[in-house]
Amino acid sequence: MTSSAQRVLLGAVALSGCGWLAVGCTLDTEGGAVDFPPGYTLDAGDDSSAGGVGGSGIGGSGAAGGTAGTAGMGGTGATGGASDGGASGSGGTGGMAGAAGAAGFAGSGGDGGTGGAAGSGATGGAAGFAGSGGDGGTAGAAGSGAAGFAGSGGDGGTAGTAGSGAAGGAAGFAGSGGDGGTAGAAGSGGTAGSGGTGGAAGSGGTAGSGGLGGTGGGPTVENCLDRVDNDSDGKVDCADSDCSAYGCVDGAPAGWDGYFYMHSWSYDGPAPTALPCPDGSTPARYYSNPRAAEDCACSCGPVAGATCAPAHIECSNLTGGCDNGSDWTGALADGACHKPGFGAVLSCQLSGGPTVTGEGSCTPTQTWPHPQPFELIQDVCGTPMQGGGGCGSRVCAPNPTADYPAPICIRKIGFDSCPPGWGSPIVAYQAYNDLRQCTDCSCTTQAGSVTCTGTTYTAYDDDACGGGSKAVSTTSCQNLSALADYFTWSLKLTSLPTPSGGVCQASGGTGSGAVETLDPVVFCCK
Repeated sequence: MTSSAQRVLLGAVALSGCGWLAVGCTLDTEGGAVDFPPGYTLDAGDDSSAGGVGGSGIGGSGAAGGTAGTAGMGGTGATGGASDGGASGSGGTGGMAGAAGAAGFAGSGGDGGTGGAAGSGATGGAAGFAGSGGDGGTAGAAGSGAAGFAGSGGDGGTAGTAGSGAAGGAAGFAGSGGDGGTAGAAGSGGTAGSGGTGGAAGSGGTAGSGGLGGTGGGPTVENCLDRVDNDSDGKVDCADSDCSAYGCVDGAPAGWDGYFYMHSWSYDGPAPTALPCPDGSTPARYYSNPRAAEDCACSCGPVAGATCAPAHIECSNLTGGCDNGSDWTGALADGACHKPGFGAVLSCQLSGGPTVTGEGSCTPTQTWPHPQPFELIQDVCGTPMQGGGGCGSRVCAPNPTADYPAPICIRKIGFDSCPPGWGSPIVAYQAYNDLRQCTDCSCTTQAGSVTCTGTTYTAYDDDACGGGSKAVSTTSCQNLSALADYFTWSLKLTSLPTPSGGVCQASGGTGSGAVETLDPVVFCCK
């Protein structure tokens, strides 16, 4: 104790009915009044004055609170701290406990200031009505002494350090909370604190219960490539039974990407349709083993367009034995009806066979032995990956499948030899220009390979190629005098010769050029 008259640090609180030193004066706290008993003096404290109020700093008043009961004032501390959250002084001798005030209604929280040090309580006042809790705000520790008016929960101010109390007085007004949320379930009134050391100051009332937690997600699935125990079963990647589609492989050497799975196709005909990768994606298509330029195969079609001249005909109007006959071929060449001679005697015969007047031609055909620019197609699945764990010094990678069987491969852009143990390099390309070509093919009909057969002239009984008739189609003499009686007869070319046979010789088709390969990639597999 510093003197028989207790001193209270009020700061800038309005007084009514007294000066700076008075007995029985009242303290105006925004609508409420506190009477101080005889023997207490008031002093306007500042940050450096001794003897602050032993309780919490005076907070903002709550909204619509009930009238507080008159509480006994706490004893002043020996050495006071700052009114705004300073360290509290040690408590003096406790004053007489005031009569318990009637419980007030909880006020709504304002923006809370920092709480002062709580004084120890004397005889506790009546429990205040518990303030409704905020939305899940954390409740402060309740100070001993008469229950303060519980502020509604919200963003509460930070509580000051509790000072040791003298004989307990009325509890300080609880600092109102920050921007208060909706009140939670009402807390029960605090039990009156016994005299002695005061508890740490806090807002009264039990904090409102928190909201229900959100529903959790589904169980975690093991990611077999991230080296993490995703499903918390103590097993990582390939060591986990969830990763049965994966296996342990040697790590890709420095400078190489892994891992890849390959389906190799023979490229002799139309390009095959790619098989989907195990994950459903479309594989990357590469080509390997470019073909060299080759001579084209040239062939010739059948001879077409060959022509023949009809066999010559010789006739005589003197005898029936073709004696001293004349060549009437030109006179009958147009195929019309003619009477080249005169008389009642007529005999005719062919003089030799038809002749070839045109060898005709053949259509050339050019065939590439291997039109595909490469021997192999490589469909590749996979992307560069670190690989999973659970394999000791090796790495966890997807297993081969039926469509993309073993071996597993690593890759490097450009040209390089394979690392030891990784087989022979497969050089593949994603792009190319096929610059191979062949010279044109041509066909020539061999001389004498075409033949002509057949020629027929017909003799008629009248002058207009009507009546009876007889054919002349051989070199044997035909006596036609029976048709020439009465000096009427006529002749006509009735059948032309037909060409046949013919052989064509192909030439050309020399190969040149090459496949220009672009963007080489090396795969090494084991």
